Amino acid sequence: MTRKILTVLLFMVTAKGLLLGLYHLYLPTHWYWSKGLTETPQMLQWALYALNDMWSALMILLHGVMLFSFKAGMEKVRYNLGFFLAAYWLVHAVIITLRPLPIPPQMQTLLIVLTAIPFIQFTIFLTASWNIRSRLKIA
Repeated sequence: MTRKILTVLLFMVTAKGLLLGLYHLYLPTHWYWSKGLTETPQMLQWALYALNDMWSALMILLHGVMLFSFKAGMEKVRYNLGFFLAAYWLVHAVIITLRPLPIPPQMQTLLIVLTAIPFIQFTIFLTASWNIRSRLKIA
């Protein structure tokens, strides 16, 4: 039973990571970055868009490979990539905890949610990967 629950949770956070990467491609349009960056030097604008695009591509690629590993039954890939993604989400969670998103006081609940999500991602990736590790009998 625990194995099925962990597999479902792992699939869900993997799908969420893929969707997050896809959404980040749309994010500059959704949040009207071009209007807010009018006074910003073009080189900085380019850097911001490039960082966003590369982060999006990385999330789509890594989470896409993880989703493919479900379909292809590649548990070793899921195990290795799961630990890698757990490490990524932990680092991400620590960074946004130390340097929170500057948002208005009336939106502090959103800040709590945005900080909790990476910690949840980390926990699920780590736990599920550890479970896969025990099934693969890796020392």
